[in-house]
Amino acid sequence: MKGDIAKLLDKQHCAKLGVYFELKPAENETIQEAAESGKMLMKILDERELIMPDRMIGMYNGLKDIHFNKVARLVLEYIGTSQEKIGKENEGEKDEENERLPLFPGSNLYKEQYFDQHGGEMFIAGVILRVPAGALHTGRIVSLWVSTDPAIKGPISKKSLRLTPFVKFGPESLTLHKSATLIIPHCAISLTNQMGIDVYSGVLKQISISQEGDKSVKWSLERKHLSCSMNSQHLAVEAEKPCLIGLHVPFIPKMRKLVCLLPIVNRVSESGDQLTIHLWFHNDDTLEHESLINEEIYQQKGTIIHDPVSVVLKSMTSILHVSANSSTSQCNPHPRKVDVAMETIWFKNRHKVEFHLQNKGIKDTVNLEIEARFGMSMKNLFQFSIQLQV
Repeated sequence: MKGDIAKLLDKQHCAKLGVYFELKPAENETIQEAAESGKMLMKILDERELIMPDRMIGMYNGLKDIHFNKVARLVLEYIGTSQEKIGKENEGEKDEENERLPLFPGSNLYKEQYFDQHGGEMFIAGVILRVPAGALHTGRIVSLWVSTDPAIKGPISKKSLRLTPFVKFGPESLTLHKSATLIIPHCAISLTNQMGIDVYSGVLKQISISQEGDKSVKWSLERKHLSCSMNSQHLAVEAEKPCLIGLHVPFIPKMRKLVCLLPIVNRVSESGDQLTIHLWFHNDDTLEHESLINEEIYQQKGTIIHDPVSVVLKSMTSILHVSANSSTSQCNPHPRKVDVAMETIWFKNRHKVEFHLQNKGIKDTVNLEIEARFGMSMKNLFQFSIQLQV
């Protein structure tokens, strides 16, 4: 393709494209002196990685800028064909990519994707951008930047821990002729006083930044352990709309800091007869493991506890039947209750458990309860319950 373009570029075209790509004077001189100016231009652009396969939109924009529309159309057709081929190759990878949710403090992710008049979808860290057909009249590169950096200005104070991702849509000059949909996972944010959490809606439409708070999530401290309960309409499970609740167990002096729990709820079929809950566990301080082990050894007079933490998820209604898969084989097969050994968290920093809830078409409110207990004594470290409308 690059060779075909090179043959169609004369010295005048090359000079204009050199200005567009901001080439150095020496590079422009080399191009003009070459016997095949187009070929030399493509060689220089290729070496500077200005027209890599995923950046050919730059050549398209350059050709449009110098009004060389005939060749620009060829480049656009090449981009569309390449994207279609890549889309088919990656079709099976979308779900896996959408499950990778690095929504932990300090995450900064960026992705670019080509869209044309046919629209499409972009997935990054659980964030989904849906551009309908007709929203763009010409092919454009669209970007999404997702950050959980606490320093980013958003709906909470800078001192608060950000688990709700801040999403920036670009480029800023892009005009959409139809409303696009940007879906951001629902997420809870632990405040600096460790006693309250705001839940923010994650569905944004027409690329407008608007988030609504929900004060129904409360922390309480009883007998040196944390508990959290939430009852929010924002957690209503809708078809094709992922819902995420982020819970970070805050640090309180003389208490053990544990893990970040990220339950992700989404329908797996259009008929709504089944729900899947993915639980991600994340430990942000590996040093806590040693202190946790040592404390338990001391209390148990030398007994070494290999699995200091377990988490239980229970369905509180008799309607649902729960089955579970784990990234480790250490799962209790009880149909409504799952114990997960948490040893892998301390060393691998992340762990995934998947729960399948069979609804069989019944619409009801489901109460789920998650508890974390410690060691042989089974001391309750934290617990929280969720009500989900299904």
